Amino acid sequence: MNFLKSQVFPIIKMVLIALIFTFVLILAFALITRWASLGSNVVSPVTYVLKCLSVVIACLIAFRKTDNGLIKGLIGGLLYFFFAYLIFAALNNFQNCPFNFIDLICLTVSGGIGGIIAVNLSKNTQKTNTKK
Repeated sequence: MNFLKSQVFPIIKMVLIALIFTFVLILAFALITRWASLGSNVVSPVTYVLKCLSVVIACLIAFRKTDNGLIKGLIGGLLYFFFAYLIFAALNNFQNCPFNFIDLICLTVSGGIGGIIAVNLSKNTQKTNTKK
């Protein structure tokens, strides 16, 4: 149980937070796109950025008091990719859902980067708290 609590639950928490952030950000971007009449060439890059941003923010929230940020972030980014792919494919009735390696690589790498940042931020705050 200790292994699950310290290693697995933060990854699950990160994936769920990232999915929620992604849905909120994508919906907000869809509203902006609708009102601003943005071209279709803008949608794909902004969607990549929003997904990567969601993963990094989720890592910062979920990995506050843990270690192994790189490993957890990489695993979390990979799991997030597969869950997001399945959810968005299901929303599209599993039609016209090509597998995207760029998305896989970007989300996995951003998860690793977010995990590193989260663990190092938590270590810095622990050091400043112990000095006082």
